[in-house]
Amino acid sequence: MSLLALALLVSTPATSPAIPHSLSHQDGESSFSYRFVELGLGQGDFDGVDSDDVRFGGSFPIGDSSYVFASNTNYSMDVPSPASLDLSVLRIGFGMHMDAGSGLDAYASAAYADMEVDLTIPGLGSGTGSENGYALAGGFRMQASDTIELGLGVELLEVDGADDTLVTAGGIYSLTDRVGLGLSYESGDDFDSIMIGLRVYL
Repeated sequence: MSLLALALLVSTPATSPAIPHSLSHQDGESSFSYRFVELGLGQGDFDGVDSDDVRFGGSFPIGDSSYVFASNTNYSMDVPSPASLDLSVLRIGFGMHMDAGSGLDAYASAAYADMEVDLTIPGLGSGTGSENGYALAGGFRMQASDTIELGLGVELLEVDGADDTLVTAGGIYSLTDRVGLGLSYESGDDFDSIMIGLRVYL
């Protein structure tokens, strides 16, 4: 049994949650920038168990059509008090993108994924553990207007032999040339999350 499944058995019946991936896709000859850092705050639902989510991430171009990226997301699960359950997911990866038409960019990425579980039950003790796997993603970025960017993506996440498919839809409103306010929704087999974020272009 995986660490994630074992941890969730404490708070809910059998579940197979997915871990979302940020809209972190990045600059080349296209008009879309892949050079930024971002912070997101949100709420998730792991098969009936609520979570408070925090994400840090960023990307950096390494060529005309390629980039590297990293993100770390922490999920603080709403389990019965006084127990606590936190999940932390780190992604480090490489991606490529291309101009797919006027105001449209297509991207694909591959990442190493590491998940850490921290479970504490007062009177019984605490424990941590980690598992790793990979994430494959692809999608599109669309410039809907001078100030609004829309995104749609799909990701296959595999950790410790268990896999899930995630669909992400979101948008970014440019407050200035360097700062954008984002909203995203992500959904998997047993997971849903909505997040607001701040993106700073470097």
